[in-house]
Amino acid sequence: MVVSVGYYYLGESAEYLMDVLDGSNGQPDHPAPNAISNGFLIIHVLVGYAINGNVMNKAIYALFQSDKEPTDSLWWLFATSITLVVSFILANVVPDLSEILGLVGASFGYALTFVFPAVFWLRIVPKEQQSDLAFGGHVAVLVMAVGVISIGMYAEIDKLVSILKDEANAPFTC
Repeated sequence: MVVSVGYYYLGESAEYLMDVLDGSNGQPDHPAPNAISNGFLIIHVLVGYAINGNVMNKAIYALFQSDKEPTDSLWWLFATSITLVVSFILANVVPDLSEILGLVGASFGYALTFVFPAVFWLRIVPKEQQSDLAFGGHVAVLVMAVGVISIGMYAEIDKLVSILKDEANAPFTC
């Protein structure tokens, strides 16, 4: 709702909050709001990372331990270390997060929108209640979605490879 109203009034001139708070010379026009906004953004990201990190750590822990509840501190440290090392490597290999978001959107965005509903319908509705037209429509959606996902993923991977070929964006150059 907020985004819709914002784009209605601002259109294409809508900007990232931190860019709006910066002055024309790159220095903040309003240092206090800029610092407060950055502080809130850091807290927001860290809370999300802690929540998702614990879920990921628990999944890694479950791969190596038969019981599902983390009880061994050394194995939990091992699972957490794997998450941190992989996160560090990804953060340094990928030059821009938008490229990864494009890849995720090209693959999972269409899957969530088109593939999962069609597959769920095919699995949930009994075969004797499925009309030929509805069945064919869902299969057609699945075929088109696979094609669109393939084209989108190819384009995003190609873009990522071309960006990584640039010396300025080489992995671990930060």
